[in-house]
Amino acid sequence: MFLGSCHYELKSYPAALKCFAHAATVDPTLSTPLGLQGDALLSLKKVECARAKYLAALKMEPDSELAQKNWKRFLKISENL
Repeated sequence: MFLGSCHYELKSYPAALKCFAHAATVDPTLSTPLGLQGDALLSLKKVECARAKYLAALKMEPDSELAQKNWKRFLKISENL
């Protein structure tokens, strides 16, 4: 996930997405890689795909503050699209 975060910060969203997707396969019990994929997808203007990743993360860990925060942020951003 760290390499993906570096790519994300450099706005290399496709590379970040690839790293986050790999992280999701390494430990499929973590919701964080799904949320990070949502971030990268949203940056790529793939709103519906981002929505699906954020929802998957929230369903996986409904009590996760990060998953809840990401979902709320997505809803706010998507209102303006």
